[in-house]
Amino acid sequence: MFLIVAVAIFSISNIGSADRLYQWIDSEGVTHLSEKPPPESGKSVEIMEYSVRTNKPKETAQDQSGIAPEKQREQINSEKLQETEAKPKPKNDLATACYIQAGKQNVYVYATEDLRPGGSSYQNTLWKGDILRGQKKLIKSSRGKIQFSYQRSSDERAYGRNQANCVNGNVITIP
Repeated sequence: MFLIVAVAIFSISNIGSADRLYQWIDSEGVTHLSEKPPPESGKSVEIMEYSVRTNKPKETAQDQSGIAPEKQREQINSEKLQETEAKPKPKNDLATACYIQAGKQNVYVYATEDLRPGGSSYQNTLWKGDILRGQKKLIKSSRGKIQFSYQRSSDERAYGRNQANCVNGNVITIP
């Protein structure tokens, strides 16, 4: 791995017209790469031959296809854009998620969702617990609709059977 990285670094940088690269180990066990042969005290590991290209090929007005390079780039970018649009987009983490936010009081929240369309007794508990005044809690739903009940810290009454859309990170504020 070290050798590949070293050769790549030397290839990228302009190191002149050298055509040999020496890898050697010194008396302390340190590996070196250089254009110069190792000293008498060093142990040669490998000699690599390579060539360095210092001139960049000229970009012609047209290549063998007869299309100018600028037009080729535009065509390639257009094709990539079409491929991207044709692929289904990955599901965003917040696509079926929302926040429940406590308003002026601490609240205890119990959030669920129906696992079957049309509502049923099959419910999944998404989250239950306290939310402190002014704080919010991220709720991730698989269907984009939730039911929740809550109780404020100031009274004994439970407010239940509330429903809300839980999509795109919307915020549901509890008064």
